[in-house]
Amino acid sequence: MAESICRFPSAHIYNGELLTDPSTQEERAGFRLKPYAFINVLNSQAQQDVVSQSYFNRAEAECIVELVHYLTRRASIQLSSIGVITPYRAQLALISNKISPRLDIATVDGFQGREKDVILISTVRADAEELGGHSLGFVADRRRLNVALTRGKYAVYIVGHAKSLTINDDWRLLIQDARRRQCIFNYKTRSNFYWLH
Repeated sequence: MAESICRFPSAHIYNGELLTDPSTQEERAGFRLKPYAFINVLNSQAQQDVVSQSYFNRAEAECIVELVHYLTRRASIQLSSIGVITPYRAQLALISNKISPRLDIATVDGFQGREKDVILISTVRADAEELGGHSLGFVADRRRLNVALTRGKYAVYIVGHAKSLTINDDWRLLIQDARRRQCIFNYKTRSNFYWLH
């Protein structure tokens, strides 16, 4: 994986011992987009499916779909090179219904042991006020966070609601790191994602 992707998990999960393969840096030379970004979905709201009790987030799903279209149409990335990871089955179903069935979408556990050139992570949980100190559920699981962050070979784009995620220490550190590295970008609706270049 690219060094920019490796930086946070190496420092905060692996005590600096996660290293990048030098050949990945050479392969990545032709890849024109930023290797790492946190996309802060400002109008984000998580909802819970009444039947399955799983969570979904329409604004994040819209962002993911637009991002996939941007990557395939404007950045000429093959659909088969993109993977979408989400911790919730309801979000997986929502995104799947909005996009090509050829797109590889899976839960975090379903992506373990695999990688794609570009990984998009939909965190789903939002509305810090509504969470009222409640846990972020699966999203707060450090092992799952690590798996999701380390599945991308050339790029990892995290889609989430920054304010809500900061109730968890790992996510707070990740978002602080993204701000420090100037790779956090706001999304409201209909973005052209120019800042990924």
